Amino acid sequence: MRQIIIVSLFFSCMVMPAMAETQAGQTAVIVKPMDDREQAEKLLVGIFDIYRNYSRDTFSALVSENFAPARAEFIDTAEKDYAAGAVLELNFFIDQVLPAGKKLAIQFKWEKKTKPGNLDHPILRKGFAQFMFENVKGKWLLGQVIGNSPF
Repeated sequence: MRQIIIVSLFFSCMVMPAMAETQAGQTAVIVKPMDDREQAEKLLVGIFDIYRNYSRDTFSALVSENFAPARAEFIDTAEKDYAAGAVLELNFFIDQVLPAGKKLAIQFKWEKKTKPGNLDHPILRKGFAQFMFENVKGKWLLGQVIGNSPF
């Protein structure tokens, strides 16, 4: 009979499980800390999924109270952009991830296809941005957007 051993290392709130075979032939689930690139991908997927199904309260909860330069303006702009047309696709391609203590900078290219209500055809926009996330009480919040915002 095989036994399952769970080993946990919690360095952050995000972990990735892995399966391993022990010397005794037992199956072990090893939980390792998520690396910075995996963390970055999860953060971008999360914020873009919430944007696709926009709710001001839910989106605002992901934006740090310390957002620079102006939190309210950023949220208003995102809401207006969402209301301007249906988001058909929103893709990103991570170039670089830069961890710095409780902050994580993610540099990425993005493509966004929308269908404005007043046009018969979709519009494709592309850009390059850097999102700076900060870990506040165990939760990653967006603290700054540099470059071409996809919102």
